[in-house]
Amino acid sequence: MDIQSAVVVLDGKQWEKDLPDLGDLEVLVGPWENPAFERAMQKGIAALPPALRAGGQVEPAAYRRVLGRAIARTILFGWRNYTDGGVAKDFDAEYAETVLTNPLYKPFLDGVVVAAKRVQVGAKAETEDLVGNSQPSSTGSASLAQTSSS
Repeated sequence: MDIQSAVVVLDGKQWEKDLPDLGDLEVLVGPWENPAFERAMQKGIAALPPALRAGGQVEPAAYRRVLGRAIARTILFGWRNYTDGGVAKDFDAEYAETVLTNPLYKPFLDGVVVAAKRVQVGAKAETEDLVGNSQPSSTGSASLAQTSSS
C-alpha cells in the first residue's frame, strides 16, 4: 500500500474545477462530510438567538451565515483564478468567509458545496477501495466445522 493514498483519504483536500457558473475558478476543498464542519454548524446554530431558531427551525438568512462561516473555516482552503472586479485576488480565509456569507454571491457558495460533495464522493470511493482491497478476516467457521465433524 502506498502510504500517500491513506493520507488523501484522511485529509481529503483536493482541487476542484468546472464548477457551475464559476468559469475557470478552481477551489481547494475538503470533503463535505467531515467532523469539523459538523461541529462548526452545530456550534453556529446553537449560538443563534432563540428567535432565529424558534421551534427547531433556523431562519434561512441566519442559516446561510452559519453555513458560510462553517464552510470558510472547515471546507474551503484555497482558490485559483479568483477575481473581484477583474482583479486577481489571492485566497484569504476572512475574505472567503465574507463572500460565503453574502447572499449576493450564492453561486460561489453553491460552487464550493458542489466541489466539496465531489471530494466527498471521491473520499468515499477511495475508502471503499482500501477496505475492499484488505483481506477479509476469518470468521472461524471453517475450524468450527472441522471440530464439529470430528
